[in-house]
Amino acid sequence: MSEAPKFNLSASNIGISQEKLTEELNKKGGKFFDPGNYDVEIVEADFHKNKITQSIYCANDDTWLNVAVTFKGVDDRQIRAWLQVPTSKITFGPKNTYAVYRKFAEFMAAIGQAVTTDNLGKVVPKFFADPKKLKGLKLNVDIGHTGPYIDRVSDTEYRIMKGNKPLEDGDGVMLFPDRKSAAAYAEGEGIETGFPEITKYTAAKVDAKADAKAEDDGW
Repeated sequence: MSEAPKFNLSASNIGISQEKLTEELNKKGGKFFDPGNYDVEIVEADFHKNKITQSIYCANDDTWLNVAVTFKGVDDRQIRAWLQVPTSKITFGPKNTYAVYRKFAEFMAAIGQAVTTDNLGKVVPKFFADPKKLKGLKLNVDIGHTGPYIDRVSDTEYRIMKGNKPLEDGDGVMLFPDRKSAAAYAEGEGIETGFPEITKYTAAKVDAKADAKAEDDGW
């Protein structure tokens, strides 16, 4: 006969009051932002060095520099983004694309400083000669996915999203008991999944609210 389990779950032995337990279980804060719209504050900003060249300038165009910016939501969740900043021209790379400038201009408008060809020479040095000056500024962001990702259906069901559709097998949508299981399966299938990222910058709303549920899976 196998050993019988022993229990000692008296209120005095659990180590936490019901009031404190309820408080912990009802916390919305987590490690990651779910996709959604958030008011955020810049809590850190600095030059970001290229891992290979150790330069603050972009590897594909040294007329642009890299700045790492960390944003904090109203419930202390954080997300980091990398901003490319022009130093001498507004086209980027060998194909002279304006896509990178468009994202930079979107960020600047969101912090209340719209850029034009006439004011770039003054505005860019003002904020980016020392990016730490960005700290404390508030703005609004859309957070979402730009590629395959792990989607939480419930606390015990996760699925792999690819091309905005859940991965399926012969029995229908594939569900996994936790994020790590889904990520391990995706990796085995050669599917590179990512985390939510900032997809759009806009000006901060008047009333900041955490309007999307937090996710915390211990990652």
